[in-house]
Amino acid sequence: MNAAHDPSSASAADGPIAVVGMGCRLPGAADPGAYWTLLREGRDAVTDAPPERWPAGAAAGPRRGGFIEDVDAFDAAFFGIAPHEADAMDPQQRLVLELAWHALENARIVPTSLRSTATGVFIGAIADDYATLRDRLGADAAGSHTLTGTQRGVIANRVSYVLGLGGPSLTVDTGQSSSLVAVQAACESLRRGETTTALAGGVNLNLLPETTEVIDRFGDYGQIGLLAVREDGDTLNVQGWTLSCRALGRGVEERLLQWLADRAEALGCTAVRLTAEHTPRNAPARRLVAALGGGEPDGARLEAVAAPDELRAFRSWRS
Repeated sequence: MNAAHDPSSASAADGPIAVVGMGCRLPGAADPGAYWTLLREGRDAVTDAPPERWPAGAAAGPRRGGFIEDVDAFDAAFFGIAPHEADAMDPQQRLVLELAWHALENARIVPTSLRSTATGVFIGAIADDYATLRDRLGADAAGSHTLTGTQRGVIANRVSYVLGLGGPSLTVDTGQSSSLVAVQAACESLRRGETTTALAGGVNLNLLPETTEVIDRFGDYGQIGLLAVREDGDTLNVQGWTLSCRALGRGVEERLLQWLADRAEALGCTAVRLTAEHTPRNAPARRLVAALGGGEPDGARLEAVAAPDELRAFRSWRS
């Protein structure tokens, strides 16, 4: 029902859009439940770099950051991908594919049921470190899957191809706002009726010490980092590997609220849960508040001011 458009309802441009599921791989949290626990307990996921993170003799950049485990692990056979093709794939492609599957399962949607449907994929990505690593192996090491495995634009296409999706498929690069713009593009596509269900989110893996060094010299980890605020008010900019995918659906508002209430868990946004107690009678319409969280002190202050303003506007709209 989340993907169905009822012709008797209001126009698509006015129809509600619901975040019905999500998957994530974040520093210290391998899934949304673990991430919520991390936030609730106030734990810091910033750690020393694992010994194998940087090769011997690597540039002396930051040695602390946000790291995800098993970034090189991938069940290629599960997705019907040959081992030699999986080896040529950017780990970002692998992560997005895995997280797309997890997000759909989290939404109680059987991924294979979307084959040939108008399901779109919108992914924000800005890094190409794996392509650089492959280039260093030389032209003789290139194979038939090197091009598709290392092109950033294929990150979204890989999901569409493997799942057999028939909707738009695009990778967005607008710098640090890439994930947010990808979600916006997904919402616009849903409202235009191009898609009935969409996967949207972002991925960023920094695999090279040179990447860390360049950003460190620039003096701004906001583009791809996490921000930790010390008790003395100073900031510590650190590097993070993150991915988040969201499954979106559109439908008639009353039926949509019923659909959400029937689910054991629906996610309104990162780390916010709507549980089965929220029935159509008491489940209010919600807006998705997305914070960029880039890491710049000025940007963080602006977002801290903007969020309450949006909440006040929402309360005024409800009343």
